[in-house]
Amino acid sequence: MKKVLSDARQTLRHLWYSVALDKPRQEKMLRQRHIHTTRHEYASEIRALAKDEPQMFCANRCPVCGCDEPENRFENRIGYGYATCPNDGTVYMDPVPSEDTLQRLYNGPAEEQSLIAPAGKVIGTKEAEYDWIRKHLPCRGERPTILDVGCSMGGFLQTASRDFDPHGVDLNASMAARARELGFDVITGRIQDVPGEGRFDLITMIQFLEHIVEPSQLIAETHRLLKPGGHVYISTPNIGSACYEFLGKHHSGLKSFKHVSNFTKGSLTALLENAGFELVAHDFYGGRDLRLSDYLGLTFAEDRFIHRASLYNARLFHFCQFVDDMTLGLLARLVFPSGSESYQKALYRKVA
Repeated sequence: MKKVLSDARQTLRHLWYSVALDKPRQEKMLRQRHIHTTRHEYASEIRALAKDEPQMFCANRCPVCGCDEPENRFENRIGYGYATCPNDGTVYMDPVPSEDTLQRLYNGPAEEQSLIAPAGKVIGTKEAEYDWIRKHLPCRGERPTILDVGCSMGGFLQTASRDFDPHGVDLNASMAARARELGFDVITGRIQDVPGEGRFDLITMIQFLEHIVEPSQLIAETHRLLKPGGHVYISTPNIGSACYEFLGKHHSGLKSFKHVSNFTKGSLTALLENAGFELVAHDFYGGRDLRLSDYLGLTFAEDRFIHRASLYNARLFHFCQFVDDMTLGLLARLVFPSGSESYQKALYRKVA
């Protein structure tokens, strides 16, 4: 009965928001729209500079098998190209930004705005992911060590500090400084800058691996830093999902410069196994990330389509959600492909 009442309230809420948005929701929508617009404009400017400075971008190949004869090449709206590996289905950026270019992109104006938190509030604590890790991770002493790679402002480190001795590394200097203000040992840089060998019981990469040009090097560094029998946790988009199948190049993960390496379950596991790891647990999560507003936008206005319309046209989004609720999800099941969910998470153990 409680679920029925909750679903009914949600349906009525969608109907109300399709007519009138309250001020907080309007402000949130406008802020998100500004961040995405700023990010895309800045990335477009960087891409345009490469016409006179070709060294800013480099040729790429499949990060898993090394294949350099891809299929299904395409460009997103801001000029960044992608290719699909015919062997394992990995979708990767080609050409790819150089290290210096990535530094400029990840320290651009939108990245600061996107992670601004209210005073005294820590964002990105990832409680659900932490619970999943604890469920599958064997106990390793009273206070095992953890390294969060791409730790941002230390949200997940805050959560993990309940049971772990927390450490972090992040490329964005401002974010790393914010994490240090919380009292965490955080290095500004890459995992290659973390010294030592066999230091950590667990290394985590939460929505991080897809941003890496050479993921095999990252995994090799992970192997170096883990203790024998240590574990690495990875969460990343699932390029084999129903959402990617339906949206293709229009998917939000491919619309910017950020996701340079995108994996299926099979290609992710192959990447880790090649580096001396074995799979402990794997799950898909996050739903299909497809709404009726996506179907309408892609069908009738492909040239202006934006995935996740709730950030840009909230009234359309909520009206479509209301219709979907009233039809018990039947319309969505009819127009979208069946398939796996949009994200994947996995725990691997160091075996060699």
